[in-house]
Amino acid sequence: MDFEWFTIRRIVAQASSLHGASNCEPERTNDSVIGGAGECLMQAGSLRYGLLALASLMLSGCSQSDDLTERRPPARPGDAKTSIIDSQPGLPAAPDTDSPTVAATHLHGFAMGTTWSVTIVSESANIDATVATKAIRERLEELENQMSTWRTNSLLSRFNISSSTNWFPVTREVAYVVASAQDISAKSDGAFDVTVYPLVKLWGFGPDNRPTNSPTAATLARVRASVGWKNLQARQDPPALHKAVAELQIDLSAIAKGFAVDEVLELLKRMGVKRGLVEIGGEVRGIGYSAKNRPWRIGIEEPVADRRTIAEVAEVSDEALATSGDYRNSYPLGDERFTHVIDPRTGFPKRFTGFSASVRADTCAIADAWATALTVLGAEEGLAAARSSGLKALLLQATDGVITRQPNQWR
Repeated sequence: MDFEWFTIRRIVAQASSLHGASNCEPERTNDSVIGGAGECLMQAGSLRYGLLALASLMLSGCSQSDDLTERRPPARPGDAKTSIIDSQPGLPAAPDTDSPTVAATHLHGFAMGTTWSVTIVSESANIDATVATKAIRERLEELENQMSTWRTNSLLSRFNISSSTNWFPVTREVAYVVASAQDISAKSDGAFDVTVYPLVKLWGFGPDNRPTNSPTAATLARVRASVGWKNLQARQDPPALHKAVAELQIDLSAIAKGFAVDEVLELLKRMGVKRGLVEIGGEVRGIGYSAKNRPWRIGIEEPVADRRTIAEVAEVSDEALATSGDYRNSYPLGDERFTHVIDPRTGFPKRFTGFSASVRADTCAIADAWATALTVLGAEEGLAAARSSGLKALLLQATDGVITRQPNQWR
């Protein structure tokens, strides 16, 4: 099938899913593997994002008075590097010949600059798809209003804009996520650092346009002076954040999606769900077994920019899985090719190498953050950090078409 038409068809199907849900057995497709739910949007880029928005508007019938002027992150290919092999309606999946043994409910939507999908094994709970979809959307909207750097009125944006070095009141969710991030910053010796946001903007991976030239040494030094995880504190009671440097700003994108996965799963649990899978932008967390009465099967891509091939199939049950890599979201600048992964220790983006890190953990927030940390560290340092921290990790390196696999407690 022609890829362009396949991609657009998927976008229209995904847009349709924003306004409904399906209750049926999973379908399979022999089309190309595109990645996590809605990954076709990220692979396709801004044109497809625009098509999704247009299709969504046509299907919803919303007017110009709706909130359409909000800045939103572009659909970018750096987010999802996994494929749900236990496939879902309207979404690409890896070939699988096993037939489902029970029915499942599939819910889809768009949030946090990417797509989300939820699969609920029907026999585990009597779920009203419309009610569940509404509850999930509302919860994700709440989290975006707290943690988005693209919404100028979000709680996080207000903290970033503030130059006060007094304690800044936040929600318990924000305080928890920042505290979790700080713990991983300490364990990774600063390879993971949510105060990296000024560098993200400097190198053109935030709301601002990408630079046409590398920043000068003086500019880089000035921006780096506002970065550093040790200049940030979080407390839980009462929940608040404290910056020691007035210019400090934080970006939770490397942990917030994982946390959102956890929050949606907890929401499903409160609804009585005992078997299900939640995915946001390729980060996943499962509970119980799939409709095929086995662990949920997730394909991890080879870290190669110009093809979508599964390198590893991970089975997930009552745990989370997240993957980060340097091979999707990048751009050329001079003689270099820079990726969206910023090393906060140097202030520079990671050079394109064809590397990915996948992490299993009890929560998706932790898996998400550690996957980013290991990607910053790279193959050698990343494997050492995985071993010292007792992580279930899989590092993949693509060199001249050969994939090197480095697991740590992976099985």
